[in-house]
Amino acid sequence: MKKFGILTLGCRVNQYESQAVCEKLEKEGFVNCDFNDDCDIYIINTCSVTADSDYKSRKMIRRAMKRKSQNPDIIVVGMGCYLQSVKDEAAKDELLSQVDYICGNKGKINVADKVIELVKSKEKTHFVDIQNIDDVRVYENMIITKNKYVRTYVKIQDGCNNFCSYCRVPYVRGRVRSRSFNEVYDEISKLCDNGFNEIVLTGIELSAYGEDFDRPMMLLELVQKLSEIKGLKRLRFGSLKPSLLTDEFCKSLSKLSCVMPHFHLSIQSGSNDVLSRMKRKYTKEDLINNFNTVYKYFPNACLGADIICGFPGESDVDFEDSLDIIKYGKLLHTHIFPYSPRKGTPAAKFENQLPDLIKKERCAKMASAAKTSEYERIRNFTGREFNVLIETIKNGKCYGYTENFIFTCFEKDENDYLGLIKKVKLTDEIESREQVIVVHAI
Repeated sequence: MKKFGILTLGCRVNQYESQAVCEKLEKEGFVNCDFNDDCDIYIINTCSVTADSDYKSRKMIRRAMKRKSQNPDIIVVGMGCYLQSVKDEAAKDELLSQVDYICGNKGKINVADKVIELVKSKEKTHFVDIQNIDDVRVYENMIITKNKYVRTYVKIQDGCNNFCSYCRVPYVRGRVRSRSFNEVYDEISKLCDNGFNEIVLTGIELSAYGEDFDRPMMLLELVQKLSEIKGLKRLRFGSLKPSLLTDEFCKSLSKLSCVMPHFHLSIQSGSNDVLSRMKRKYTKEDLINNFNTVYKYFPNACLGADIICGFPGESDVDFEDSLDIIKYGKLLHTHIFPYSPRKGTPAAKFENQLPDLIKKERCAKMASAAKTSEYERIRNFTGREFNVLIETIKNGKCYGYTENFIFTCFEKDENDYLGLIKKVKLTDEIESREQVIVVHAI
């Protein structure tokens, strides 16, 4: 029985795809082990969203290849965004050319089959199969039926058509491809039957779901259909573009009991000048209107956001505009990224590239403002009752998230178990733990 370990870098889409590969290998009798254990097969699902992601991807491949140098029978497989980004150089790259099998973002559905083929083969060969992602127009339907957690992600879309000036994603993920409604509905139905109480819809550009269909089926229509699934208790979204949060969209969602009052937005900046140069199709004023619309229909909602610090030419005034967005949005979570020039993107050639020191200082200042906003938003709900999905039980305590994604902790009683949705009351006892704020509840 061959043992495999899979390491996933990057986004929730990658996590979903890795889980699909794992399930297929397990069905064939392979044993899923920790990537750091002694394995017969090492699989690295790579990321390329930042320069640091590229570095980590190569580092993990190098780690696996070091083990292979000690045992030539070990099989090393790489897949995903970083490898797609080096399509033309991979075959000649000193490190990558020694990996047993490499694919980009087309063909991930075949990775498990390729591993099985390599295990059975008597002759070890090095095969690079990175195809031109721009030509891909059909969604590759990977499927999962389980997860080691009580909340699980379901991928419904791939690719992006936006070509924001700073972003490499369209070049490594290709154009928008949406999963058919029936495939999404069937998978979520089965996951609910298997005991999952919370589903998170995810994609590379989730807001673009359905745009490529002959008859466009928008995300709202999909969610309305999914809400009819018996057993679907909690439904969340991955990252959404702010402009999706129109009056019609929020009003319609507010009528669906399964939709949780928490939305994570791909904001990137609060400066109109920076947003324009990023090629984002909204303004600071639009963002504020979007926030107000969400809170109009979801009074208890909490919001999260992605924001980039140090975009080329970002002035002190531009940066202050981004800080304002944290305040206006009453953000619960803010994912902060220093701008990272990506080869092949327009912004990498922009003038006035900011020094790393300024990026670091602005990230630190924004992190402080984000932490203050998080505390203030949580304090607003002190003494209120919420329903928490128990995701972890440790040392006599239960941990999980409220409907609006506040992380809570409370004493376990004899009837508590993983996956239970339990009503609690938030206290004013709050602590920071490993960069996560935990609110105690009774």
